[in-house]
Amino acid sequence: MREKDPGTFDPSVQTLSHNANWTLIGYYQSWKYFGNISETIRQEFKFRDDVIKDMLKGAPVLANWTRITIGVHVRQGDMASQYELSRGYNIADIGFLNRSMSYFRKKYENPLFIVCSDSITWCKDNLKSGDTIFVKGKPEVDLATLSHCDHNIVTSGSFGWWGAWLAGGDVVYFKHFPREKTWLGRQYKAEDYYPPQWLGME
Repeated sequence: MREKDPGTFDPSVQTLSHNANWTLIGYYQSWKYFGNISETIRQEFKFRDDVIKDMLKGAPVLANWTRITIGVHVRQGDMASQYELSRGYNIADIGFLNRSMSYFRKKYENPLFIVCSDSITWCKDNLKSGDTIFVKGKPEVDLATLSHCDHNIVTSGSFGWWGAWLAGGDVVYFKHFPREKTWLGRQYKAEDYYPPQWLGME
């Protein structure tokens, strides 16, 4: 069975016959597919010991939990081309990042922001602050880092989405991903893609 749209819940998955073997082809990127077993999945999706070891080298603060940590995933690289932008991919600007970080600074006392990105140099140039650290590891290490933070900020794409969902805390997401009325935008329903407790910001 092939999914119809990657960011839209397809209820027909819940009524597949038990008398046949099925192969599901696609992304199935909706919290609705597993909302009733969220904690089971978080227990099952554990990172290997070597990944956790590398994570703690880059972000040792995650070992002692003395401060509220906010994972910040900034995706730019592969979405920055004119071709991808024309298809509906979108990059969160510095305004969104400043507003979402301010939101957490007001909500929690003395939070620490841990930034993971495919454009870490841009992040260091634009997000300099005494309460922010930058981590650049292998993809699996970055994902582990995001998932071990208390809360998350998500810009664009499924990588940050999964890091935030696995963490299970408060999430602020860039509400203009994907852009509406585009090839990609027509494949997503915000209410299917983003959990209802997450907060969308401009």
